[in-house]
Amino acid sequence: MYKIKKHPVRRKLGQNYLTNSKVIDIFLKEIIHYKPTKILEVGTGEGVLTEKLINICQDFIGIEKDRENFFKTKEKIGNIKNAKIILGNVLDTNFPSDTMIVGAPPYSISSELIKKIVFSNVDATVLIVQKEFADKIMTLPGNSSRSYLAALISIVGDIKKIIDVNRKSFNPVPQVDSSLININFSKREKVSDIDLEDLSLFLFRLFKHRHKTVKALFNNILKKDGYSVSSKKRVFELNGSDLLRLYLENEKK
Repeated sequence: MYKIKKHPVRRKLGQNYLTNSKVIDIFLKEIIHYKPTKILEVGTGEGVLTEKLINICQDFIGIEKDRENFFKTKEKIGNIKNAKIILGNVLDTNFPSDTMIVGAPPYSISSELIKKIVFSNVDATVLIVQKEFADKIMTLPGNSSRSYLAALISIVGDIKKIIDVNRKSFNPVPQVDSSLININFSKREKVSDIDLEDLSLFLFRLFKHRHKTVKALFNNILKKDGYSVSSKKRVFELNGSDLLRLYLENEKK
């Protein structure tokens, strides 16, 4: 178990530092389970997790937007050959292939970060995100609140919640609870020929009409021979395979 010091309250950039040693242990064990060779940490903070992550993999990259934290992390880890700390915005960073993306990013970038991870050729991700957001992207077919992002994730991989994280596990204490999630991109090869950004846009537009039936939205496609998606299903009831089939057929129009 790791001894975590208290941080001075700094609310700029949406920073909330994970201080619960038990959660940190679970977080690290989940990453170690994958035996990753490459890790990219989203937001190094002051380098508390960074030191541990560097010892888990062969190549490490840490992206930190806050200049003060960047220099603190650089000082903490010193001159380690397999580690690179970069000052910048993770959303402007190209993720190397076959990398695991980890961290506790600001809640405000969660949606854009998840999409960027999905669009990149990375192996898996272990993140701490807002609990409400985690629940949203884990909704299953048949749930009327199912989001397009949940659908997108289901097409390229599998998502699971490891634990919920109480807000008191952070300093400063945020107004909401969090969740530790894991996305394993086990289905990526099946969609290797598909433009995932275009698929995401298709799903985004489609889920604006989540309560409409397939027949109401795609009557022209349903007339084709061999089309298997039930015309009576509503958008939120469709599974990943159904949605992918709709996308591919729509592309042929």
